[in-house]
Amino acid sequence: MAGKTVVVGIKNLEKCINKFKSVEDIDLTPVISKATRIVQRDAKILAPVDTGNLMNHIFEKTLKKETVSGATSAVGVVYTNVEYAVYQEYGWSRTYPSGKTVVYSGKAFMRPALQKNSGLIDRMIEKYIQDKLKTIKK
Repeated sequence: MAGKTVVVGIKNLEKCINKFKSVEDIDLTPVISKATRIVQRDAKILAPVDTGNLMNHIFEKTLKKETVSGATSAVGVVYTNVEYAVYQEYGWSRTYPSGKTVVYSGKAFMRPALQKNSGLIDRMIEKYIQDKLKTIKK
């Protein structure tokens, strides 16, 4: 489940963005990178620990791409390469030959880490944009 950010007052935001000298002035990469590290930190804290393998294999990266318009697009990714992580996140069930089914609930750690920080991420992006808008000469 991905986080969702809603911008209220989009018309005013569009007017302000149009005041920027160029779209290159808007680069959220540092903000997205910092937010991604925060989510990674909390995912590691929330990860179930037996051997520590899962916790030690939660990584983050920020993907940066130039768009056709010249703007910079940034996406933060928190991920793990541990095979059993999905079973810890979502749980699993097993049906035995006898017909008995046992359900294991798992312990989510990625989704709660993002959900816990979604408001903070919104505020970080909002502050970045506000700071950028303050630098515009009227």
